[in-house]
Amino acid sequence: MGDNVTAIVDNMVDKMGNLLPTLISERANRSIPEFPHWLNDAVRVYLAHTVYGVPIRALARSRGQHPSTILRQVRRVELQRDNPLIDQALEWVAHVTFVGPAMQRGNKMAHSQTHTTDLPPLPENLDAEARRVLRRLRERGAVLAVAQGFDVAVIVRDTQEGVTERLGSASRSLVMSLALEGWIATDNPDLRIVRYALTASGRSKLADLMRDLPEVAEDTDTANTAAQPAKRQNLSESPLMLLSRRKERDGKPFLAPELMTAGERLREDFEIACLSHVIPAVWQGFSPNPDAQTSTDKAAHRVAQALHTLGPGLADVAYRTCCQLQGLEKSEQAMGWSARSGKVVLRIALQRLVRHYEDTPAVDALVG
Repeated sequence: MGDNVTAIVDNMVDKMGNLLPTLISERANRSIPEFPHWLNDAVRVYLAHTVYGVPIRALARSRGQHPSTILRQVRRVELQRDNPLIDQALEWVAHVTFVGPAMQRGNKMAHSQTHTTDLPPLPENLDAEARRVLRRLRERGAVLAVAQGFDVAVIVRDTQEGVTERLGSASRSLVMSLALEGWIATDNPDLRIVRYALTASGRSKLADLMRDLPEVAEDTDTANTAAQPAKRQNLSESPLMLLSRRKERDGKPFLAPELMTAGERLREDFEIACLSHVIPAVWQGFSPNPDAQTSTDKAAHRVAQALHTLGPGLADVAYRTCCQLQGLEKSEQAMGWSARSGKVVLRIALQRLVRHYEDTPAVDALVG
């Protein structure tokens, strides 16, 4: 009898010994890694429940909330999956945080769920990228256009003349992140080209980001810069947009569309460059760097190239107006120019800028 019991126990121990690595592996696969710090709570809860299989009650206990609250968050995110872009964004986050690590651990289920396409890494510093895009979307009439099959989205607005102006660009992964956070939204997600607008949550986030933005001094004189308080423009309309609505005596716009495009292109490069650079108070703070490797360094090189091509005077007014969004009146006062002369000099600067960009065309693929 004793030998039989011993044999049964030994058999059970052997079976448990064989099952133990599997149980440990499954437990490791079900453990939830750290999500990106920028990911909102509702999406975290949704992915923890649907991807990692964490029960609603377990999530409620860990977060100190009622199970019904957790359930509402899961249902709310599930309803958002009717938007193909948000559906792709959720799959993207789940793939990078769960399927990828599971593949490294040899999880067979993960292998069967992987996509053949290479997904970009999750952004580490979403705030810096978001600030640039949200600022442009806050301008009157600006929307973010996302086309099916394109990796680059564009920020555009329609003018009173019926012309669509391009204000900037954003990677598809950035757009997915902004939509997932609820900072942009659309009423027609099933169109071939979907237009996203800034939400109330996005405006609130932008206000927080603008408070953290380094301030730019208005005076180029270094002696006066330290004495005067620094100011930063945070306008819903850029100075170029205000000038574009002015008419000449013959009824033509003061700034032709190609001049607006050149100024907005300079501003886009400036904002991309400032994602990793301290914003200089004067345009000489940008130095050409033909060997730049990163996107921000390349943008800084393009800004420096354009402004050094314009030279003193023209570069000053272009930098203040297009990049720092400083009004012409303040620019005239800072540079000691007579009243109403700034807009004439700015138009000359933009004309030179158009010729510069014609000599150095953009290589980035655009939508539309």
